[in-house]
Amino acid sequence: MIDNIVLLIPSLNPDKKLIRTVEGMIAAGFTKILVVNDGSNSFHRWPFEEIAGFGEVTCIGYEENKGKGHALKYGFKYILENYDNVAGVLTADGDGQHMPADCINVANEMLAKNECVFGCRDFSDPSVPRRNKMGNKISIFAYNFLCEIKMSDTQTGLRAIPVRYLKEFIDVEGERFEYETNTLIYMKNHDMPFNEVKIDTVYESDSNEGSHFRVVEDSIRIYKPLIKAGGPRFLLFTLGSLLATLIDLAIFTVLTHLIARTSEEFLAIIASVFIATYTARFFSALFDYYFSLKFVFNKNKNLKKGGLLRYFVLMLAQAGVSAALVAVICFIFGITGVVRTAIKIVIDTCLFFVGYRIQREWVFK
Repeated sequence: MIDNIVLLIPSLNPDKKLIRTVEGMIAAGFTKILVVNDGSNSFHRWPFEEIAGFGEVTCIGYEENKGKGHALKYGFKYILENYDNVAGVLTADGDGQHMPADCINVANEMLAKNECVFGCRDFSDPSVPRRNKMGNKISIFAYNFLCEIKMSDTQTGLRAIPVRYLKEFIDVEGERFEYETNTLIYMKNHDMPFNEVKIDTVYESDSNEGSHFRVVEDSIRIYKPLIKAGGPRFLLFTLGSLLATLIDLAIFTVLTHLIARTSEEFLAIIASVFIATYTARFFSALFDYYFSLKFVFNKNKNLKKGGLLRYFVLMLAQAGVSAALVAVICFIFGITGVVRTAIKIVIDTCLFFVGYRIQREWVFK
C-alpha cells in the first residue's frame, strides 16, 4: 500500500469510467484518493456519490466549472490543509487511461528520487492513432524549440509531485489546460529536475466521448504560454538574423557577380560560391554574434570564454553546408546570376532553425 501518497483525480461530468478507475486504484493499494468535482452538472453527479462511499476516497468540489488547472490547485490546497505525513501527490485522469500499475510505478519513482516524475506514453506504439502521434511530435518540437523543455509526452496528466513543491505549484498561473504547460515552464525556469517513466498507452474506441478538450480553444491555451515564454527571444534572434542576412546577401551577390560572371564550369562556379559565401558570412557573422550576445541570449557579462570561437566554428560549418548545396544545385541545373541568391535564401532559411538550436544549447549555453 502507498500510504504516504495522495492520488488526486480532477473530474468533470464523469461516467462509470471514474468508478472503475477509483476501484482499480484502491485494489492497487492507494489508501488516500482525493477526487475534485470540477463543477459537474446534475446529470453527472451520481459517480461522485457512489465513490464517496469508499473509505479510501474523499470527494470535494464546487458548483461552477472552472477548469482542470483550477481543480488541481484546489486539490493541492486541500491536501496541504488536511493531510499529514504526505510525501507527495499523484495526479491522474479519471477516464481509465492511466493504469493502476503505471500509477504505482510513477509514485514509487517519485519516492525514490524525491523529484517530479511524469508518466509518459509510448507514441511509437502501433495502437496510437496517427493524429495523436502527429500532435505529440508537434508538441515535443514546440516545447523544446521555444522553451528548451525536453519531454517525450508533454500532455501527460499522470504526474507525481513531491509535497514540497505544492505551495509553489498553487501559485503557478492558469485555470484550465494551460496550467499544466505553465508548470513545466515554471519547473524549467526554476531548475526543478524531473524524471520520466514509460506507461501503457490506452486508447479506447470511445475515448473521445467523454473528453472535455476543445481542440482549437484549448490548443491555443496550451501553446500560448510557450510562445509567451520563448517567443520574444526567438523573435529577437530572427530580427538579428534578418539584419545579418541582408548584409550577407548583399556581399554574396556582389562578389559572385564580380568573381565569375558568366562561367559555367563546375570548378569556377564552386570557387566563386565558396569565396563569396565565406567572405559575406565573415562580416555578417560578426554583426550577428554581437547582436545575439547582447540582445538575444543576454550573456554579455556571464558568457564563458570561447563563445566567439564556438560561434565561428558553427558559422564555418553552416557556411560550408550552404555553399556546397548552392554550388551543387547551381551546377546540376545550370543556374547562374542572381538566381543563385534565391537558392541560397531557401537553403539558409532551413539552416536558420538548426542554427538557433545550436546557438542556444552550445554557443551561448
